[in-house]
Amino acid sequence: MKRWVMFCEADGDHRTAAALIDEALSLRCAPWVRERLDATPESVRVWHEAPEARRPWFDVHHVYDIARRLGVKVPSGRFGGVPAAPGALSSGIVLVLGCPDPIRETWVLAGFEPESDDERRRLEAERRSLGFHPNEEPHRLTAGDEHALEHAKRVLRALGVTTWERERACLRIADDARRARLRVRGAGCGLDAFLGAVEAELAPRVDPGARL
Repeated sequence: MKRWVMFCEADGDHRTAAALIDEALSLRCAPWVRERLDATPESVRVWHEAPEARRPWFDVHHVYDIARRLGVKVPSGRFGGVPAAPGALSSGIVLVLGCPDPIRETWVLAGFEPESDDERRRLEAERRSLGFHPNEEPHRLTAGDEHALEHAKRVLRALGVTTWERERACLRIADDARRARLRVRGAGCGLDAFLGAVEAELAPRVDPGARL
């Protein structure tokens, strides 16, 4: 069992990143990993809980305060004119950064595939309004005013993705073809980089024989 810590801004960010990590591990590691993640995920990985908030993630806005409280050294200063990198003082600690651009909903949209005639109609209506397929080019969407035509949250709602169960289905990575599609669609919004980092850094720590 691996114990990991996640720093993010909200529950939705944690759910999205954690789901993608589980999917990447299931695809890249030995079959027993998916079996256990489906049945007893805590036998594979556990997310450290933030005691003060009773949640499985820590507020990224307070990362330095939390580090000091836990006695973790935070890199500071500059080396050769370059700021100290995260993890510079933490030998053996692996850091994986996930940076949705502009917001996490673009990652969900990258995985959206219509599952009904209604969803197909909704997607076609959004394509006509936007001038592009929002699930194929999510990086072209924006953040800011949630009522704006190109706002990622508005588009997700317009497609009928209004529950975590439906979002979770968008994040499934059942096979290599699905993985390739997500990485192509997510190349401009940070999803491709995140999945690549998870596969390279976390998967081998669960299964040394993980496929890269």
